Amino acid sequence: MKKTFFVIAFSLFISSKIGVASNLNTTKIQSFQLPTITLKANPKDSYNLSGGGQINENFIDDFFKGNGDITSLLKINPNIQFDNNQSSSRNPGEIDPANISINGALYYQNNFMLDGVSINNDLNPAFKNQNSATDVPGLSQRLDIDVSLIKSINVYDSNVSASYGGFEGGVVEAITKDPDKNFSAKISYQTTSSAMTKYHIGSLSQEDFNNSTTSSAEPVFVKQIIRANVNGYVSENLGLIASFTTTQSTIPLKHYNSKIYPNPPTKDQHRSIYNYFFKLTYNPIQNLFLEAIATYAPQDNQYFIMNTKDSDFNIQSGGIQATLKEKYIFSFGNWSNDLNFSNLSNNRKSKTNYYKSWFYSAEKNYSPVFGESSSEGSWGNIKENQMTLNFKSDFNFNEISLWHSSHNFNFGISIGYTNAYYQRIQDAYSGSQQTGILNVEDKCVENEFCSNSPSIRLNPKTKTFIKYAGGQFFKRLNVYEKGKINLDNLSYAAYIEDDMQIYKIHFRPGIRLDGDTYMDKITFAPRMAVRYEVFKNQYTSTNLIAGYNRYYGRNLFAYRLYDGRNALMKEYIRTSPLTDWKNATLITNKSNVKFSQLKVPYNDEFVAGISQNFWNFESNFKYVRRNGRDQITKVSANIAKLSITPDYDSICIGKTCLPRYSIYTNNGKSNSDIFTFNLSTTKPFEFLHTYHSFLMGIDFSIIKRDFENYIESMNKSQYEDTQILYDGKKILFSQLPASNFAKPWTGRFTTISQFPLTPFIFTWTNFFNYSSGFKNTVQTAYAKPTNKNQKLSQSGFDEYKTIYFRDSFSWDTHIGTEIKMSGKNKLFFNLDIYNLLDNINIIASNTYQLGRQFWIQIGYEY
Repeated sequence: MKKTFFVIAFSLFISSKIGVASNLNTTKIQSFQLPTITLKANPKDSYNLSGGGQINENFIDDFFKGNGDITSLLKINPNIQFDNNQSSSRNPGEIDPANISINGALYYQNNFMLDGVSINNDLNPAFKNQNSATDVPGLSQRLDIDVSLIKSINVYDSNVSASYGGFEGGVVEAITKDPDKNFSAKISYQTTSSAMTKYHIGSLSQEDFNNSTTSSAEPVFVKQIIRANVNGYVSENLGLIASFTTTQSTIPLKHYNSKIYPNPPTKDQHRSIYNYFFKLTYNPIQNLFLEAIATYAPQDNQYFIMNTKDSDFNIQSGGIQATLKEKYIFSFGNWSNDLNFSNLSNNRKSKTNYYKSWFYSAEKNYSPVFGESSSEGSWGNIKENQMTLNFKSDFNFNEISLWHSSHNFNFGISIGYTNAYYQRIQDAYSGSQQTGILNVEDKCVENEFCSNSPSIRLNPKTKTFIKYAGGQFFKRLNVYEKGKINLDNLSYAAYIEDDMQIYKIHFRPGIRLDGDTYMDKITFAPRMAVRYEVFKNQYTSTNLIAGYNRYYGRNLFAYRLYDGRNALMKEYIRTSPLTDWKNATLITNKSNVKFSQLKVPYNDEFVAGISQNFWNFESNFKYVRRNGRDQITKVSANIAKLSITPDYDSICIGKTCLPRYSIYTNNGKSNSDIFTFNLSTTKPFEFLHTYHSFLMGIDFSIIKRDFENYIESMNKSQYEDTQILYDGKKILFSQLPASNFAKPWTGRFTTISQFPLTPFIFTWTNFFNYSSGFKNTVQTAYAKPTNKNQKLSQSGFDEYKTIYFRDSFSWDTHIGTEIKMSGKNKLFFNLDIYNLLDNINIIASNTYQLGRQFWIQIGYEY
């Protein structure tokens, strides 16, 4: 802690003591401002107190951009928590956007919006394993937009307007830049690499880390980001922006395990994101504004399977989104209409549609080491797709006066159609139960999963070779059949609210209706927020806020698309290489997930807070209570005490038969208490012609959740919310603290200082982040063990204990230089240093935060 306070004090001391010359056009300086908590900047946010809730273009220019994703900018907001494994020292070569939780809600239940249009991934955002034969990993955002395109980001984390729906956590709304009146162009190059990075790898040995074969450990990487854009007006009323951005990462890994194969060859994995962006604005007549926006943002992550030939496969996501926007300003209000189309996917494209692991032979000799197994192939092609067409219309009335009150009425409607599907593009095959052929006279009837080339197998216990003169064959063949699981959904929504003022009381009642054909449910979400202006003069003001709101989330398409997936798999069993697969024993699988319509999960919110403006400062204290109910969880039919269903999987032992499928239920719940304090400057302080701003945010969070996500199945204690032993004390399972996105308290402090010195502008940005120690929960004993590795509880309860992790501190610093040249020409250089002090911060069991890392950017602007 002493080092923390010393570092902060030192940076403020330096910021206040450096003097520079004047005589510079300070337009950028005067317009610069840290994200504020002002009550006046955004009418939709006037009942929300949130440090870092509104991020403007100048802040984006001078803050750390990391991989260039939107969530990289949100770490200043104390109502937002990041995944514990974010910034892990093990895989810094990845470029996926970070997952975030807002006020304790699940990371896939936020509403990410781009220019008013949702960019959420509802296909399968919680699944993360790229090495699955049947599933494709997903992200919470289906479109990864580079921050260089963004004009502003608004984060609505409490007292959210009724005009927003489809979330339980909060709304992150990114607005893209508008064309400049004067033509301009900009290009830049940014890079970092393992050579510019310090690693902290914990218990993993340096040798194992350096010889990694998977993306769980990335000892070498190179990242590069190229950005280019042009914008301006081609006529008096017609403006356009065209932009291209690409983020590339190359990650060399060992293709074969170094403990088995000496000096294994290196093979590159690649990650790439391309952003093609086009925006057209047109003002044909007075008061009519038209926009056309198109974004194409594919992401391609290339992997391979270790120790395996021809195993390359790509996880492809992203896609296209196009929007037409119209706004007309009447004398009594404004009317906005948006029409949006998006076609976004989550696919796996494999080099082969088979997987085989052979014994070594003269024919199957692609193992680098004699006698070791020779594997080949991968798991075939899968396509998941989400195509959406949506229309929405909003009308915002100008203020009207009625008696002693004023009113701003707003209402809107939306209607949308979505087609989502999971598709196995072609049959895929996987051989198992590999067996040697002893008799050389037994000739294979097929040569795809049988070979008569004499083979050998290494016995791992005796370290001796077993020889099969007749070759080898697979006794079992798994066939993943070509097939498609499809759903159509018609959604609709409407809202109305009135932002009224009676004397010093501001009150915004509203209600939102949402419905769809997917779950065949209609929900009504009340939204009520109040603000009382206690005191106000030209120097200071005091406001109290309160509110009650209900936020209904989204039911993901994954729930339906899992039903029937397992039924696409068939198994063939044979006992001899003389048996053709057509004559083998056929086992037809049944679905192992049963879909049924669910309630819509929701969070009830209670808010109270106070804000104080004085001189050039704004501060607030806010308390948010969230009660998450009807949360979607997965549970086995046996635990749920369901009966056997003919079309779904079951198992029989003797005469006793039990269901062996899972269902989704509304059995999950969560409770969150979030306390936040924010203090910020409202405009930069000027000292000796230098300019300084800061933002401080502190949060204290108590988050309890009785489930992880919709992927992990609940056990009996979770499902029935029975008593358990937690650190020796009896509690209900639902009272266990959450283990991720739930740091007990954090402190975040941001400073930005600018020093003009003709023809230079120097910018120095600092972000200090302190996180308290946190704890994870692990189960140590089981009331009813299900396997020999589970310890029997002597108390008769499932037993859990706490593992504690120490607190952490990091200091990130950004140094930017802008050089004004002739005319509008500018050169700029940026140096970002993450974890400047190279602190060793633990973020999970045996996992540490990345050490000191340098990013360098150079660019030219006209």
